[in-house]
Amino acid sequence: LGVARDAGSSLAVGLLLLAQTLPRVFGPLLGTVVDRADQRHLMIRCDLGQALLYAFLALMSPPLPVLLLVVLAAASLATLFAPAGRSVAPRLFGPGAQGNTNALLGAGLNAGLAVGPAAGGLLFATLGLPGVLALNTLSFCASALLLRRLPAVRA
Repeated sequence: LGVARDAGSSLAVGLLLLAQTLPRVFGPLLGTVVDRADQRHLMIRCDLGQALLYAFLALMSPPLPVLLLVVLAAASLATLFAPAGRSVAPRLFGPGAQGNTNALLGAGLNAGLAVGPAAGGLLFATLGLPGVLALNTLSFCASALLLRRLPAVRA
């Protein structure tokens, strides 16, 4: 029974990783959506969509098929958000600041990659899974509120 349970857990983890990664394969196609949209509104909608998805996960314990769909949807929204965020920053600060802007974005991304797992582990140990998911929901809401302050930006 323990072996079957471990095999089922391994399959579930593999499927979750696939659901999280699959939208990135379609990133170039999703990038065409970004090119045709008001990027500020697109980023706000992506943040609010992810907030709703993570709030759902914080409040419910969905079965694996539903969890896979939620993870797939959240990863799709994150994949849409990324190119919009990268293309908005240089336009906001001007072409002369592009080097500094790219350096700051890269530093922020790498800091998140370095510190994020440890911070996530500490938060998980302190708040538990529903608490971490609720905090993640709040972070997306805060991001959407901050993005409202940006001017409308088209590609």
